[in-house]
Amino acid sequence: MQATIELDDRLIERAGLITGIKEQTALVRAGIEALIEREDANASTHSVPRTDNPSRSGGLRGKDKLANRRLATLGGSEPQLQPIPRRCPEPS
Repeated sequence: MQATIELDDRLIERAGLITGIKEQTALVRAGIEALIEREDANASTHSVPRTDNPSRSGGLRGKDKLANRRLATLGGSEPQLQPIPRRCPEPS
């Protein structure tokens, strides 16, 4: 598939220096492959629910999906956290 995309020159230059990849097409391909690998690893090692199906994800899309995954990977990192008081008192 061919696509025309606009890329930040500084970002491409930095990625090329870090990876040693000089060709832009190869650099973009490597970046997409790394993203897929990272997200698959996060989904499997942290038991993050897949949000590919909008009916299972509460209708999340785009950035919301990514934010949801990042939040889920935290997985309750504050076990000593005390219950947070609510604004309204509980009904008696």
